Amino acid sequence: MTQLELNAPLTRFSDPSSSHLAASEQIASGRQNDHARAVLAVILDRPGLTYREIARRLPHLEPVEVMRRLNDLTHCGLAERGEQRECSQSGRKALTWWSTEGR
Repeated sequence: MTQLELNAPLTRFSDPSSSHLAASEQIASGRQNDHARAVLAVILDRPGLTYREIARRLPHLEPVEVMRRLNDLTHCGLAERGEQRECSQSGRKALTWWSTEGR
């Protein structure tokens, strides 16, 4: 499977060393890429979902992990934010997410 060109930083300079170690492990293990592919597959199949609705379709990922991978996909040009609407999971207004393919 081809690697995605994920170029968003996973940590900030000011983050603790444990965060930098965790980020290195995410990249080295391939989990960052695998999770980003899973999120991308959902927004290709069901465009216009909120991050919580995407997370519901990926039970192995926490909503915060989905949001992080959406950020990665946005930075590499594969996803973009859409309009806000009421999220079926939280009942609050939330951004929708779309693949840039075919738009």
